[in-house]
Amino acid sequence: MKSVAIITPKIDTFSNPTLIALIDELIERKIKILFFGFEQIFIPKHVREKLELNELPFNFYKFEPSFRRMKKITTQYVDLFVKLKIKNKVEYLICVDPMGLVIAGRMKSAINAKDHLCIIRDIF
Repeated sequence: MKSVAIITPKIDTFSNPTLIALIDELIERKIKILFFGFEQIFIPKHVREKLELNELPFNFYKFEPSFRRMKKITTQYVDLFVKLKIKNKVEYLICVDPMGLVIAGRMKSAINAKDHLCIIRDIF
């Protein structure tokens, strides 16, 4: 089964009609969706049933080295590699918003993904 990961730091991700249309298309094509983000305000029932919800990794703007933080980030890299590359064979990452792109870039390097797509919600 093909798999993709969606990465977002936003709590209102599912208010984006373009993203909902994309997720509906992925569900229709029977592609497994791994969702990395915070607890969401609302997830449509037909979507929630098809998502595998995960904690958002690498959620920091600037890394300040310490033993505790180095241990945590190393554990996150290992967990991500196992979950995304070994168990689910994810090759594509879908990012929502600019910080989602930053986090997805960190994840991409951890799993050596082929490419990623950014969906930016707010353009002024």
